[in-house]
Amino acid sequence: GDAEALIKDAGFVIIRAGFGKNNIDPEFKKNVALCKKYNKPYGVYWFSYATSEALAYNEALFTYNSFKDLDYKPTLPIFIDWESDSEKYLRKCGKRFTWDFYNKVITTYCRCLEDHGCYAGVYCDYYHYKHLGTKNFLVWLAKWDGVANFNKYSDEIWIKQYKVDKIK
Repeated sequence: GDAEALIKDAGFVIIRAGFGKNNIDPEFKKNVALCKKYNKPYGVYWFSYATSEALAYNEALFTYNSFKDLDYKPTLPIFIDWESDSEKYLRKCGKRFTWDFYNKVITTYCRCLEDHGCYAGVYCDYYHYKHLGTKNFLVWLAKWDGVANFNKYSDEIWIKQYKVDKIK
């Protein structure tokens, strides 16, 4: 869909700021400008390829730096998106995935952003959510069956997503 039309009609927007080692999304600033134009609150997410806690910390700093100098700052949470492709990359780098590692990455990323005055959270599907060791951060839960039935899920979840409007 068209970014401007989607943002204009949205109640709020969560924008990908970037991914991995400081790869800023080329559409990030344009999408933020559209949020400003239509006075839409927004948050951001960073797709993580962290292979260590140190890299998770750096990704949090990359995320923060992506918007810290903008005149229209996010008022909604900043999320880490660490999922199946992140796990595949970890294994490709010769490292073993564990749920303990996952939780350390999430905690490190979120604490860094909180130390910079942001509301922080984690984007995950139910598979990752059920292994989330800490509920100290906001949760954006994706349930991809297209049905908005989240009755069995916790009230701790801040955003419950069952579909996506992709911007091209």
